[in-house]
Amino acid sequence: MDNQTYHSVKGNILIVDDISTNLQLLAQILSEQGYKTRTAPNGQLALRSIDLTPPDLILLDIMMPIMNGYEVCQALKTSPKTKDIPVIFISALHEVFDKVKAFEVGGVDYITKPFHEQEVLARVSNQLIQRRLFQQVQEQNKSLESEIIERKNAQEETQFLLATTFALAKSQDFEESISIMLRFCCEFINWDLAEAWIPSIDEKKLTCSRSFYTNEPSFLDYRSQSLEIKFAPNIGLPGRIWSSKQSEWLQDISLEPEQVFLRNKIATKAGLKASFGVPVLLDEQVVAILIFFNKTPMPSQLRLMELIDALATQLGSILQRQLAEEKLKKQFQKEQLLNQLTQSIRSSLKLNTIFSTAVREIAISLGVDRVAIAQYFPEKKLWTNISEYYDATQLETTLGIEFSDNNEISDRLKQSEIVKIDDTNTCGNEIKQRLSQLSPGSWLFVPLKVDSKVWGSVCVVKENRSHYWQVFEVELLCAVADSVAIAIKQAQIYQEIQSYAQQLEDTLTELKNAQAQLVQKAKMASLGQLVAGVAHEINNPVNFIYGNIAVAMEYGRDLLHLVALYQNNYPQPVAEVRQKLDNIELDFIADDYPKLLNSMKDGASRISQIVLSLRNFSRLDEKEYKSVDIHEGIDNTLLLLQHRLNGSNNGKEIEVIRDYTQLPKIQCYASQLNQVFMNLIANAIDALETKSSPRQITITTKRDISESPLAISGSIVILVADNGCGMSEKVCDQIFDPFFTTKPVGSGTGLGLAICHNIVVEKHRGQISCVSGLGEGTEFMVQIPIDLSTSIGNKLEGSRFCQYLLG
Repeated sequence: MDNQTYHSVKGNILIVDDISTNLQLLAQILSEQGYKTRTAPNGQLALRSIDLTPPDLILLDIMMPIMNGYEVCQALKTSPKTKDIPVIFISALHEVFDKVKAFEVGGVDYITKPFHEQEVLARVSNQLIQRRLFQQVQEQNKSLESEIIERKNAQEETQFLLATTFALAKSQDFEESISIMLRFCCEFINWDLAEAWIPSIDEKKLTCSRSFYTNEPSFLDYRSQSLEIKFAPNIGLPGRIWSSKQSEWLQDISLEPEQVFLRNKIATKAGLKASFGVPVLLDEQVVAILIFFNKTPMPSQLRLMELIDALATQLGSILQRQLAEEKLKKQFQKEQLLNQLTQSIRSSLKLNTIFSTAVREIAISLGVDRVAIAQYFPEKKLWTNISEYYDATQLETTLGIEFSDNNEISDRLKQSEIVKIDDTNTCGNEIKQRLSQLSPGSWLFVPLKVDSKVWGSVCVVKENRSHYWQVFEVELLCAVADSVAIAIKQAQIYQEIQSYAQQLEDTLTELKNAQAQLVQKAKMASLGQLVAGVAHEINNPVNFIYGNIAVAMEYGRDLLHLVALYQNNYPQPVAEVRQKLDNIELDFIADDYPKLLNSMKDGASRISQIVLSLRNFSRLDEKEYKSVDIHEGIDNTLLLLQHRLNGSNNGKEIEVIRDYTQLPKIQCYASQLNQVFMNLIANAIDALETKSSPRQITITTKRDISESPLAISGSIVILVADNGCGMSEKVCDQIFDPFFTTKPVGSGTGLGLAICHNIVVEKHRGQISCVSGLGEGTEFMVQIPIDLSTSIGNKLEGSRFCQYLLG
């Protein structure tokens, strides 16, 4: 090797020798060749110098005080930092044993003193070249090892990504996907706990998902406390990731203040240290935040975060497909349920039927154990379960159970808020105790609003298990609640329409009745006018006859007296007179003539009584009520019906039994009461048409002294009873209805007793009733106030419309 070669090989060389001349000589030789040299007079100083700045090569003397060359070399070879530095021994020892030992302790070459300059330079150059080649090989090996490790890690990560993606693709819903993600990540990166945080429906808070993964039961208490916490944006680790949409790493959460890690105390108690979180994005919106924990503090590992970030991105893509499929499936399910409810509403406006359909279909669609509809009664401050669906083989009914509105759930429902309780064990004591008694587990309440007011609520329950209520479930229940609210409103409208229809029907019936009564009244008025006119026309000739009977009787007596004088004075009349006397039977005429005139007088008197009765019955001039003798009105009516009572139609006489009590005159509308008596007595006569003897009508009058609450104070009672065939209870219930009649078609209008009822009840503030039984006869009772003017204020007024029509 020439000098140029020597000059081309440079390095840092440490020379160790206890003889200074050797140090100077070697340093000079090497320095002239461009090497950088250092010297050390003993082994201790050499080791210190090497520790501070390791050289590329060491020239080491063997024979030194305190610490010989062998010991120095052995010390170098035991340290990883210096074990690869080549050591060339330079010594005066030339025995084979010395050389062997030099190589045994780690030397790479051996130069015997005295040495030659060229030999030293050649050996130094050779060792430096070998060292550099060795370093290059080491670097290449390290690079290769790193590449192998990198490829292995990449392969493992790829397999991990593929396995996780495949598992996520097979998941059925969002919650299952989150659970798979947490488990696979924790197991791959060998961390201790993983959890997920989900934005609320209103996107105002983060709630802890039920999905989590841990390999140690000791973290369960930390989990249960975390379930009760909610994070707002920018609050705590989950809140910051939610707002920034960026991953974040905390080396040791036990050292972080609560402003940085809100759950610092419970995390420290659980023994958790390192933590990092990544967001799961869907269309640039955070749908979940994954948080991982380790019991060992760790600095940020960018590659690890990138790996989980990549998987979170993959999860977002899978979730997008899953959510789209789930949305379509649940939309179909929702539409199917709403269609069934709509059909139920259309087929029936009965709320019980609609409620029963709704709770049953909700239970089937959501897979819950109990569904209930409660109505709120603000005046009572109570909620009452009015419809429910549940498994009767496993659960007990809550139908009819009342709940006070003095609690948080009621307050939130009355504010039209949705109430989600994922687990009754996490509720406040009062609510927890009440709900746990009914159905421990998870509850979901949705308000029922009708006309913008809370009418009630729909609640669903999953018995004896916690459940995170998903957005779909809440939306479905809200949609059903809206449909039920529409049904309630329609039922209310239907009931109002029915009420209006009934009112209209009642009004039309009243109008029809009033019109019929007007017609009847007009007929009666016409009849009254006719009766009055007939009575007037009859009365004049009757008066003429009645007035002339006395004169005729006097003339007759005078003529008979004259005939007797002729017979006394002329006992032997001429033959013609005698013949006439024989023909006219003068003795019979003399005897019968007074009787004939008396009979005519009786007949005229009878006609006068009938005319008076007709006039009294019609009383067309009486528009106001007045004092009358009730017995006189009854007797006048009987007189008018005498021909029927005498059996002129069928030859069967009817006995009338009058059981009158002395009564005061009463204030009334006489003609109208006469009409009542006429109808009642005429009906009694009709009832006796087919009755065999005895046929009796009993008319009883008396003062009312009854203590019945229905009795009218200061009144009289008229009873009209017959011993006819009687009527059934069903007929009695309808006897006063307009147009109801027991007579054959064409024989009656069905208005007689309806008019009687109106006259007695509406016009006279009295009462009329009927008591009858088949085969037991019939009795009508009429109760009339003695003084109508004092009873008007004590009785509810009837239909003003009818009063107006009837005058």
